[in-house]
Amino acid sequence: MIFGGEPIWVVKYLNGAIYAGSNNGMIAFSGDKGVTWNDISTFPTTVYTLAFVNDVLYAGTALGILASENLGDSWTIRNTGLKVAPVNSIIEYQKKPIAATNGEGVFFSTNNGNAWAALGDGLADRKVSSLLIAGDYLYAGTEGPELYRLPVDQIVIPEVAAPILLNPKDEATNVSVKPIFQWSDSKGAVDYHLQICKDNSFENIDFEKDNIQGNVYQLSEPIEENTTYFWRVAANDTEGNKKWSKPFSFTTTVPLVAPIVIYPKNGAVLEEKDPLLQWESVAAAASYTVRLFDDEEISAPIIDTMGLTETFLHADILEPYTQYFWRVGAIGSDGASQWTELMTFTTGEHLLSVGETVVNAQLNLYPNPAKDFLMLGFDKDTPIESISIFNINGEIVKDIRFSLSNSTSIKLDISNLSIGKYVLKLKVGSNIYTNSFSIVR
Repeated sequence: MIFGGEPIWVVKYLNGAIYAGSNNGMIAFSGDKGVTWNDISTFPTTVYTLAFVNDVLYAGTALGILASENLGDSWTIRNTGLKVAPVNSIIEYQKKPIAATNGEGVFFSTNNGNAWAALGDGLADRKVSSLLIAGDYLYAGTEGPELYRLPVDQIVIPEVAAPILLNPKDEATNVSVKPIFQWSDSKGAVDYHLQICKDNSFENIDFEKDNIQGNVYQLSEPIEENTTYFWRVAANDTEGNKKWSKPFSFTTTVPLVAPIVIYPKNGAVLEEKDPLLQWESVAAAASYTVRLFDDEEISAPIIDTMGLTETFLHADILEPYTQYFWRVGAIGSDGASQWTELMTFTTGEHLLSVGETVVNAQLNLYPNPAKDFLMLGFDKDTPIESISIFNINGEIVKDIRFSLSNSTSIKLDISNLSIGKYVLKLKVGSNIYTNSFSIVR
């Protein structure tokens, strides 16, 4: 018989007949030593192994395990608890099947393949190509150089333990409305059952999912914002029993809204040319994005800053007496907010009074940004008359008078000033030194 011109991966003598499986999924058997063949079935996958255990015919394929209880007239997929991978070998132990997978290790079933549990302790290489029971041991051959063995008295499905919840952590806040749930693996578990509700009695379930393979699950549809939920996970054993975890609670993120601009106000004409752009914090924001343009078409931003964790940005590259347009948005765990409306302001140059003249001399302010103190350094001895500090609204927040004396450095205490942008004016007669600085903490 020609199997569609495809390679034949497996030939076995089972239940008094010869069975063969091919690369294109064809299975056939011969009861007369291969003189004639009878097709059983064709699957859309490669057949790697065949076994006859406790009156069930098993086919190990690239899509897992298929089983027939009527010698191939009909088949069912039996992958419950089996981490799906190509099945390279199926053997019998005490009328129960053991399966070797190429990547997920060895699995054992006590109920004719309806549910499987892993035999994974000590198996470092999970690409298992062959199985053998000889004497008191189960042997597993792998793609690597190792050959593993397990005492046959350890071929048992362990009692399933309740999972330990990992994420979201108990009483976590600001959790995504599409949470990623994670829990510990439970030895002997076939799969898992997740429940989510708004009460810790779990009488009214908002969402549940049974038969989850693996220990991670993410919701595809969002749950409610700014809401406290309770969640728990059960480990399902091979007999359908459930061991529930201790429940955890979490609170979802509040709605992500656009920030409220503090400064500059829309349409403001500023006295400074390098303003500190400021906005109110957003509860659900992890960071902020600021874009600033020099034309109302907003085609090419001259400032495009992402990942800001503070609620201000020092725009220190602007030109004096120029109109600018800007907006700010918040970034949260589930995406971005709407932008603020497009705001505009016009820059000035510095804060001066009538009759005051700016001296083109060196005035160094450091550190800048500052925290609790500010050092003033001059390039020569300077007879200082007064120092004034203005906030971004042009209001004097600190004013210091001096007896005329020469100095090359002064230390100012600014610990009582809030974070923000300031302008310092140092007066020597009718001459003015001016510079800007920021306070951050």
